[in-house]
Amino acid sequence: MAHRQNTERVGLVSGLDVSGYGIARSLGRAGVGAHALCSPKNQYGRFSRFCDGWFTYPPAPEDHLEQVCDLLLEVRGQFNSPPVLFATSDWFTRVLCSSQDRLTGHYLYHWLPRPLLETIVNKARLAEWCLHADITIPHTHITQPGEDLLAAALEFPYPCLVKPTLRTNPFFRETKNFLATSPTALMDLYARHPELVGTTIWQHYIPGGDENIFQCTALVRCNGEIGGLVTVRKLTQFPANGMMCFGRTEDHPVLEQAACRLLERLDYRGLASIEFKYSPLDGRFYFIEINARLPWYSSLFAHAGVNLPALAFDDLAGEPAPSPLPLPREGVYWMCVENTAKAVLSTEDRLARPWLRFLADVCVTQSFAWWDWRDPLPFLASAVHLLWRAVKKLNPFLHPATLPVSALTPATAPSAPSDSREVLSKPVHRQD
Repeated sequence: MAHRQNTERVGLVSGLDVSGYGIARSLGRAGVGAHALCSPKNQYGRFSRFCDGWFTYPPAPEDHLEQVCDLLLEVRGQFNSPPVLFATSDWFTRVLCSSQDRLTGHYLYHWLPRPLLETIVNKARLAEWCLHADITIPHTHITQPGEDLLAAALEFPYPCLVKPTLRTNPFFRETKNFLATSPTALMDLYARHPELVGTTIWQHYIPGGDENIFQCTALVRCNGEIGGLVTVRKLTQFPANGMMCFGRTEDHPVLEQAACRLLERLDYRGLASIEFKYSPLDGRFYFIEINARLPWYSSLFAHAGVNLPALAFDDLAGEPAPSPLPLPREGVYWMCVENTAKAVLSTEDRLARPWLRFLADVCVTQSFAWWDWRDPLPFLASAVHLLWRAVKKLNPFLHPATLPVSALTPATAPSAPSDSREVLSKPVHRQD
């Protein structure tokens, strides 16, 4: 039987990929109906029983922020009461921050003041805040126009990560950072891309594998109190230095105190994910970054006993905090099977051992990106799409065709219109 939304309790999620689908599942556990804004491609959460409908983004929404705001205003008329917004990407967070004067009153959200979001996305400025909050950061250098780069490069410790000062830097759209192993490699980067001078920072690369990376995800309620916190240890990332595809919950009071200290210093409100990396050389945790949203593996929190999306919804809806606050269970695993398998394929070890370990990891995992026995259609859609891609790759003579997963699309899904605004006010609903 299809999930029925409560029209007085509605969440609107930006996207129905792994993160957005995880939020929709988590809201469904709490009896909250979920709608979404999405582009249909690879958004398998559209088939979820917890998704009551979706609205189509304009083409390349991350480059047309004003159109996305217009879409949000049109979508608002579909609901009886203001929906609660959930961001799953940095660009959507920017939309909400820059358009909050237009959106406030139409939606419920932990609105971030513009200077605060600018601090969060500006790595140079954020490094200064960490120092004031007594949080350890890697050795950092902020490039300046006209400075003697060679002298600075010769004094800097290596390996060195080059990162954009602002996340909107177009050079880093395809990759999060650049790893330089020597002054020569570093200077070669700036010789090829002189526009990066003054728009990038250098940070000493903290040694250690994926298992040394930790994320504290917290909800700061409207009154400034912590409304829930979960610490996750990354075990595998794919691509390298990218998103977690396998990890588990762990209890780390030192990290959690540091995260809360930084959030208090920033006077932050809402959901935030703060990343640290442990250095085996000195036994210290180093601050890496903060994201003003839930991470990719958002479905893990409800499985661990701290349903952060539902807690954020209740806070914005004016509900009191649960007493006592829920505490996360340790050792709850989350996995994106496809990316974890890709990580195994990328290893140099071609023997059976990595695959045996992979199967063992699957067996201990309680929360998956797409699989949920109560809601199988998103998993089936992702599996069909993955199988079709594999067939096309193995058979070079196969003529490109419409993916068979399209047969699963609800009958009321819109065809691509010549003008995307024609369907902005028409939600697409699942069929019972």
